[in-house]
Amino acid sequence: MHIYGGDKMAKNKNNDISEDSESSENNISLFAENDTTGGSNKMAITEFNSLANPTVDTKCWKIYADVKDSGTSAVWELQGRGVESWTEALNVDTDSTEDVLGFVDFSFSNPKPTQDADIKVRRDSKLGGMLFDAYFSGKGRIENIDILQKFEMVDAGSSDSENCKARIQKGCAIVINEFQGEAGGKLTFSTTWNYTGQITTGKMPKTDSTSITFTADE
Repeated sequence: MHIYGGDKMAKNKNNDISEDSESSENNISLFAENDTTGGSNKMAITEFNSLANPTVDTKCWKIYADVKDSGTSAVWELQGRGVESWTEALNVDTDSTEDVLGFVDFSFSNPKPTQDADIKVRRDSKLGGMLFDAYFSGKGRIENIDILQKFEMVDAGSSDSENCKARIQKGCAIVINEFQGEAGGKLTFSTTWNYTGQITTGKMPKTDSTSITFTADE
């Protein structure tokens, strides 16, 4: 009797485990479908390519400015020569309120990205010439300039390893904070780049050729 009872109890116990597992799986599935952390439709998580080995060098994030002086076609000039930091601040404002039950609710503003960069006066730099013109005229800023950002550490697609992800930040403004001149140093524009959040995503070849090409997503 005890043996049969033990088998029966074991059987019931296994059934309980099975039912609990099924319930847990349903709960997990329900959570995935109704993700409370980011909406009901979750996007695939980005995978980095072999340039992440295991971390990624800053040089894999390249930035270009549209330096055309006429026409409608972009003329992309690679930036960064002599720049020691490309840090971009997103400047998201966060507010929190606590209700009478002790629950805390959060609200967030849209990002207002800015990027501080010290750009040395350099021969053959078209952006440098544009900055000087803005400084010399007393305007102190470049308005409505497009900025192209290239992310070489992320393939354009699972079957497209020749290209990488890129995006254009449209209608930006580069503000001159200071025109710096230090003893024994180099003339430098201290600037803040202000992004509008108007973004066009696309792809670029990982390796630049003589002409810079960007293909927008369809």
